[in-house]
Amino acid sequence: MKKLIMVLISVAVVATTSGCGYHMMKKKQAMMTEGFGTQMESRLDLTEEQVQKLDELTEGKMAATHQHMMDMMKSLMALEPEDADYADKVDELVTESTAQFETDVRDFAETRAKIHAELTEEQIAELRELRAEMGRKFQRWHKKHDNSDD
Repeated sequence: MKKLIMVLISVAVVATTSGCGYHMMKKKQAMMTEGFGTQMESRLDLTEEQVQKLDELTEGKMAATHQHMMDMMKSLMALEPEDADYADKVDELVTESTAQFETDVRDFAETRAKIHAELTEEQIAELRELRAEMGRKFQRWHKKHDNSDD
């Protein structure tokens, strides 16, 4: 049961972060394939050397993580609840996806540490502010689009 909850949380994270509408599709595609240096060059006033290094660390990683989650969802949707071995197949999928999720999280954390090692203190401070701004925008968007009947 705990593993199933982890899979459902993983799916929810991907569904939430993979885009909140068609209007974000092009930006999302660029973010998933471009390197972090290219994305943040002007916002963080990165040097050409920093852009190159950060791009090397990050290019394509978001797309790969997203693909892992989409593959897991495709496998889950292919299972038929009426099949005699349905529960066993779900357990296998949970085990596989949990291991992949753990790998992706650890890779993200390692990459994030490497990014910070390439930045100046001022750039790190600006990056923190950008993350805080994104968090505020995310909260406002969800408050505006919350359809629950609280």
